[in-house]
Amino acid sequence: MLPAYISDTGHGAASHEAPLLLTHVQSYFFTLRVQQEPLQAFIDGQLNRVSRGAVHYRALPWVLNCWYRSARGTSLAEAGGYMPSNECLFVVPLLQTLREQPQAPQLKAWIPYLFIDQQDALITAREVWGYRKTLGRVAIPESPDAAVEFGATATVFPGLDRSREGREMKLVSLRRTAAPGPLQSRLADAAGGLRQLIGRLGGVGDADWAHLAEHAVERLYDLLPTVMFPLINLKQFRDAADSSRACYQALVECPTQLVKLHGGGLLPGDYSLEIPYVESHTIVKDLGLVTAGGAAGDGPRPRAVMHPALAQWATMDLKVVGGSVIWEADAHRD
Repeated sequence: MLPAYISDTGHGAASHEAPLLLTHVQSYFFTLRVQQEPLQAFIDGQLNRVSRGAVHYRALPWVLNCWYRSARGTSLAEAGGYMPSNECLFVVPLLQTLREQPQAPQLKAWIPYLFIDQQDALITAREVWGYRKTLGRVAIPESPDAAVEFGATATVFPGLDRSREGREMKLVSLRRTAAPGPLQSRLADAAGGLRQLIGRLGGVGDADWAHLAEHAVERLYDLLPTVMFPLINLKQFRDAADSSRACYQALVECPTQLVKLHGGGLLPGDYSLEIPYVESHTIVKDLGLVTAGGAAGDGPRPRAVMHPALAQWATMDLKVVGGSVIWEADAHRD
């Protein structure tokens, strides 16, 4: 049996016990096309190398740039208050295959880049589930009617050089570039909207993904009250004696439950996403993002420009619950 965690609640706690409840989360989702080969190389280097074939993750031809504006985040297990938070993240959908069940791939998602403006949410998510969260400043519109401009700023190192000081930079900029039409909530046509998303992405060429997507469409209404978003992370901690080694390393599934969906639909208008090239955050290269050509930025390096294939919004309540270990490293393994 694991030892009891010695809580520091009341003594400056910054890591909190699950489950966590996030209420009135104003969410925006922008679908981006990717080149699967560089994205798969990134997944291989960050996830697939860990278990040496026991668990394998396969890339799909798109990722999501998501923005979350949470009105309240609080622990349901420990006494305390609540905090609002803003997040910008890149969600990579994956097909997970276990060595013992090669014919039963499962749809999962991984978040390799996540910027958040709230300390406790960052520390809790990193310590409990292994989320790769980074502290930054995130600007998100208050409502989908005003979804004109988004931005995430964090500390970067333009070149990986010990003689150069890090500085703050806007790493992700998203702007609406064309006049929108009327905003409507289309929850009644949720299954049709999902089919439209799958159709717009097109050219998937993956029978496993096509089967899972169609299955999700067919069961959407039955699943809606109990939807779990199957997020996975590489949870690891540096060893105290040799920080080039990991004293703990595991692939962890971190389910997030959809408690209530208040509204949602397509975002009208066109959008443009810009990401600068900096050596400390090689987002475009890592994710294999399909760009629309370079654009002059506000720094010494150019910016990559992407045009989302689809823009959506939703307002929901979420519960982050206890996770499970998919694979765990042996502490004595070379």
